[in-house]
Amino acid sequence: MADQPTLHKREKLKPSEPSPEAKPAVPHQEVLHYHNTAIHTENTPSLLTSSSEEQNFRGFFNLAAIILVVSHARIVIENFMKYGILLNLSTLRTYVATDDLLVGMIGLQIHVLVAFFLEKWAVGNKHKEQLVHWGNIINVSLCVLIPCTCVYYARIGPVGGAALLALAFVLFMKLISYNLVNRDFRHDYWKGKAVPEAISERCRESLVTYPQNLTFSNLYYFLAAPVLVYQMNYPRTKKIRWYWLMGKVGQFIFCTCLQLFILEQFIMPTIKNTLTFMVTPNLPALVARLLKLSIPSLIIWLLMFYSFFHLYLNIISELLRFGDRRFYRDWWNSTTIAEYWRKWNLPVHYWLVRHLYYPMRRREIGRTTASICIFFISALVHEILASLPLSLIRFHFFWGMLAQSPMAVITEMYTKNSSYGNFIFWIVFCIIGQPMILLLYYHDYMMVYGNPYDAQNHTASTQI
Repeated sequence: MADQPTLHKREKLKPSEPSPEAKPAVPHQEVLHYHNTAIHTENTPSLLTSSSEEQNFRGFFNLAAIILVVSHARIVIENFMKYGILLNLSTLRTYVATDDLLVGMIGLQIHVLVAFFLEKWAVGNKHKEQLVHWGNIINVSLCVLIPCTCVYYARIGPVGGAALLALAFVLFMKLISYNLVNRDFRHDYWKGKAVPEAISERCRESLVTYPQNLTFSNLYYFLAAPVLVYQMNYPRTKKIRWYWLMGKVGQFIFCTCLQLFILEQFIMPTIKNTLTFMVTPNLPALVARLLKLSIPSLIIWLLMFYSFFHLYLNIISELLRFGDRRFYRDWWNSTTIAEYWRKWNLPVHYWLVRHLYYPMRRREIGRTTASICIFFISALVHEILASLPLSLIRFHFFWGMLAQSPMAVITEMYTKNSSYGNFIFWIVFCIIGQPMILLLYYHDYMMVYGNPYDAQNHTASTQI
């Protein structure tokens, strides 16, 4: 009997083992304080004070989003009630007319062939280097001079002309890079010290070396790739993600259509209705129109950035299995003008640094002087792309960009890494700069090629 365990006694549990009959503890048990328990025990700032560590404005952000949606919904409804749907098939035809563009693209292939055969010929003609140099200069110069002349004098149209000039300048920059990079490789090859490109082993295929890179397939891969700086080899992905690609294509089509809709439905009527106030100056009315134009132009600009720099360039990269897809950085957080230009368009930034800035610095040109020269060239190219498709030369874009030079210095000195600098960036670029450029060019275009103030043609309303 002594060996049998007693049934009325429980085994003693170890301290670490909870009792099987124990109920789970309440996670936040209510504490019932007495009247004399102290409440104010610490020095604590108010929640909206900047020194508070408990700030959370998520609710205010949600409220701001609701206000934006409601206010813009009102504007959209009023616009539809006043104008109806303005985008139609006849308007779309002006954007998709491609005859002149196709002819221009075919003509540009001549410069590609000239650049290719010059490089092939240069490999075995060491003593003809000067002839190759001047041949490349003439070829790339004609690559932009011929399209600029045709667009300006033939009046192809703003959309087709702008597209053709953009393609011509892209090819111009690519051929310059192709010539300069191959020239350096050629000189190293003649000296017997060729060094392979440093491509990561994880994302490279068989490396091509000079002069085996001088093939049509290598050249046209570079021309199709979303880069402006030539390399013999690029990082590559292993396969094409077709479902991912289809999603990006769908987004690109949607964003493009949305841009056309906003342009025709909101921007063009506002610009047309503003011409009256530009002829008979009315400052309050002009300011009101400028502010009215700023929001749709900002939305189109953001859609253009997303559709081109993110969607289109990623679509091309996926089709080519191109690996390095850093096409932009966080330019939206820029606190200085110079920071924005460094981050906004990385392919152009890399080209300017590699083929303009570094060569000038190697010739002992100061950093400030080199930067100003690059900014001047950039302003000139932007002016060409804006003016020539309109068959106008007005320099609004040029002077607008040059005016950013002193602002770049001031913001670099006083607003770098501050929220005030980011406010200045958005106001200068989006609230003032873009609407003003649109108004000025449209005004000049209509004054030269149209009669917007004729009672039969002009539908401008004097209502704000």
